Amino acid sequence: MTNSGSWMSASVHCAAQRCEKAIPLLEDTLGLRPGDADLCHQIGLCYSGACHRHALVSLPLAVAYLERALRVVGPGEAGGRRARYLESLGNTLRMAGEVARARRLLDESAALLKRHGPRHDWARVEFNLGNVCCDLADAGDPGLWTEAIRHYRNVLHVRREAADPLRFAATVQNLGTAYREAKHGSARERLRQAIGCYYAAFRAYAGAHLPQKLAGLHNNLGNAYLELSSHQEDGCRHVRRALGHFARALRRNSKDDRPCEYAITQFNRAQGYLLLTPCGCRNCAAAAAQCFREALDGFERCGDTARAAMVARRLAALVPSREA
Repeated sequence: MTNSGSWMSASVHCAAQRCEKAIPLLEDTLGLRPGDADLCHQIGLCYSGACHRHALVSLPLAVAYLERALRVVGPGEAGGRRARYLESLGNTLRMAGEVARARRLLDESAALLKRHGPRHDWARVEFNLGNVCCDLADAGDPGLWTEAIRHYRNVLHVRREAADPLRFAATVQNLGTAYREAKHGSARERLRQAIGCYYAAFRAYAGAHLPQKLAGLHNNLGNAYLELSSHQEDGCRHVRRALGHFARALRRNSKDDRPCEYAITQFNRAQGYLLLTPCGCRNCAAAAAQCFREALDGFERCGDTARAAMVARRLAALVPSREA
């Protein structure tokens, strides 16, 4: 097959998400065109599994090809092309666990796109930057929750509910979680902002058949109401609201199909019942114990031994061993 024929066939395979068939053809073509940055970039994307997971996914190879594409282009080329390569490498490094480096590359990509690129491309990179800041905040840098909030709010200048409801919903849902986790300012105000974000995501998802997204939102809302209950006088009302959202989440997460998600929701329900006990709820301790049992079973089914052990300890502290 000729060089142009290989490239055309590879393009057809890439368009159909058949990366396993595209990669050998692309590498053959690169042998004849070693300075082709776009080829290096496409091979890197294929090895990264950016389209879908497949047998040839290799993050080290993906990083090597994407770095090669950037070397060919060089820092002197400003504009959308370099920004696209930086974004691809940043996203791949995040998957590979090199999150701090991913953040630097995505920052550079966003800066280029803000000056030269389409606004929707800039918004996509800002969204990924928000996610990277959340990763780093979870890993021990809590100050970055505030950075995540800034990036998600930037995205919302472009992603509007009416024009792009699903991406809008994903953005406000993540923004809500960043508000919940941030430690600056009034906790009550941040939690109210988070709850407002989650309800905005519900409105945007209306009519879409996305049971797992909705289950996640109900869990987020339940947790936000549980946290808010300790910052307001009418805390019992907020705990009851939380339990209602956890119940709705369970309707979309069965123990057989999604045991880990089911277990997390049951654990959250147990926390809610324990908080409701001082509110005059007579059977809440027993209800919490039953939720812990369900959570334990779910974590054991999905192989999460650390969480299973933690739930077992909580259950043992709540219920005498003969009753547990």
